[in-house]
Amino acid sequence: MEQRRYPRVVARYPGTFRGERTAGHAHVLNLSWAGCAFKSDKNLQVGDFLQVEIHLPDVYAPVKVDVAVVRWAVDQQFGVDFIQVGPDDEARLRRFVKTPKLVRWFKDMMAEESHPRTF
Repeated sequence: MEQRRYPRVVARYPGTFRGERTAGHAHVLNLSWAGCAFKSDKNLQVGDFLQVEIHLPDVYAPVKVDVAVVRWAVDQQFGVDFIQVGPDDEARLRRFVKTPKLVRWFKDMMAEESHPRTF
């Protein structure tokens, strides 16, 4: 069984990424304060460096990751480690991951009703 260094939560939030070779929209599949997994219509390669934005529920400004690196990529899914994140955004990620599952679910539902996010 795989051991993760940091707790991850299952997610389904929109995100964007931009690198030297490509840019695009993605859905976050899981999230920790130190990384996440994406599903996108783009194929990325291990070692690609990216800037990432993640739109968490009930938060209008996305969480910004200044530098992330692709650690694994299979078809149109890829996982990234966050290398450089500003202190405010890191604090937001840590708070979000520590939020109990039921509270996250409720925030998801409220966010979808007040401002559905599509791309």
